[in-house]
Amino acid sequence: MKHLYACLCGLLLASAAPAQTIYRPLLRAGVLYQLSEVGTPGDTTHTVRLSYAGPVTSPDSLGRFSGRVVGIPTRWASACRAEQVARPDGLFGATVVIGYRRHEYELRAANGRTLLLKTQAPLNQVWTATAAGLTARTTARGVGTVLGVPDSITTITFSDGQTLLLSKQFGFVEGPALGSYLNGQRPRRLALTALQVAGRWVGQPAVGHYAIHDYQPGDVFLRYAQQRTTSGGDICSESWTRDSVLTRRLSAQGDTVRYTIWRRVLTRNYGRPGSPAGFCQNTPGTVLTAGSTHSLTVAATDESLLSQLTDAVGGPAGQIWRPLTRAGWRTAEYRGRKVQDVIMRQVCLPATGDSLQLGSIIDNESGRRYAAGLGLVLSYTGGVYYEQLNTLLGYRKVNLPTSSGTETWGSMRTFANILKAADYRPAASTAAFPNPFARELMVRFEAQRAQPVEVRLFNGLGQLVHRQTAPVAAGAQQLTLAVPALAAGLYTLQLTVDGRSQVLKVMAAQ
Repeated sequence: MKHLYACLCGLLLASAAPAQTIYRPLLRAGVLYQLSEVGTPGDTTHTVRLSYAGPVTSPDSLGRFSGRVVGIPTRWASACRAEQVARPDGLFGATVVIGYRRHEYELRAANGRTLLLKTQAPLNQVWTATAAGLTARTTARGVGTVLGVPDSITTITFSDGQTLLLSKQFGFVEGPALGSYLNGQRPRRLALTALQVAGRWVGQPAVGHYAIHDYQPGDVFLRYAQQRTTSGGDICSESWTRDSVLTRRLSAQGDTVRYTIWRRVLTRNYGRPGSPAGFCQNTPGTVLTAGSTHSLTVAATDESLLSQLTDAVGGPAGQIWRPLTRAGWRTAEYRGRKVQDVIMRQVCLPATGDSLQLGSIIDNESGRRYAAGLGLVLSYTGGVYYEQLNTLLGYRKVNLPTSSGTETWGSMRTFANILKAADYRPAASTAAFPNPFARELMVRFEAQRAQPVEVRLFNGLGQLVHRQTAPVAAGAQQLTLAVPALAAGLYTLQLTVDGRSQVLKVMAAQ
């Protein structure tokens, strides 16, 4: 423990500029903090970083916090449907003046409001924190454990009853989102769960590249992919991929993991000769690969899937499309594992001051969802001519620190069962739309005679979530389903007509 503590102290101190340290920091500059929102149903995980806005000077330096994305009432801006705004104000405001000699932080919001934080004030000395009358005082100093490391802790109490805990080495340990005071909001309470410094994680990261691809030998995943035409919803091809993790090797430095994965793929092509050139023009048939090994290397320093902002908007400043990475949250699916969404958004020009308006892409939508320990669990791409869907059908994870040591979820069908289910593939005239759907789903099909038909809708666990029957006449039919509110994800629609069941995959949108 002493060696870990000494190493950690060295890394944290090295992250600040030489001779520009502050005894009791709020956030260490350049360190990525992972904070969980206390008391939220989804156990929301935010990430925040403090960076210098210019050259480090003495006695004061200007720092900049990572910003955030907020939803707004839908409005049109230059033929763009704006739905979100990226603002410079994050969990701690927009910028901060760091007074090294005074051991002070003056947090500033984009609206000009400020909050003063004195990290080395004498016990019970009261100071005015905001112009609105919020006061603060240091109420305790002691010793505790932060992320498994012994450290000294200072407690600052605000006049509204909120307490802020700061440690000597880590800075923010637990307390209110201070930026809320600057924007007239009720402060959300945050707790430090992990941080990344010099490429190394301290604590247990809940989201990000390293946590998302946390596998063990013996883990098995079954994934499904589908490509279909946009206009008619006809399935062009579908495939099932079964990945089995064989080995896991950790680098000597402990910052990189290399996996060996055994993969088999079952592909079924249906062919659509009338489709636009380059789309769905495959040769009908079914192919099952013999299997092959693949390698996956995961680096702890890779932040490609980790929000560097509370909600990160990536990409060059002039780029019209931006990937928006949402804060991590815990869902009821995947056994309660944390997920993180990355969706593409269109920049609605012109920008307003420091804010950036973002809107959905009407003709080329895309989005991805990742889950801790499971990798990619859902992705969707919608274009003018075709749509592509990928989803995790089921998994089995082993060597877990639980009573059974094994965790399973969803369907782990064998390729033999999948091939047998080919008898249920839909007729060429059968389609379901819109896909994705919300509360209404229409099914188009043909009936050879007048008869009652039945439609069933199953979720990813095989549970029946909706059932509807209706009498139809002979010929082309279109049945409208009044579907209850469903969680976003992949569903199976089973249509029984003419004594035969036909199965289609449909997607529920949030």
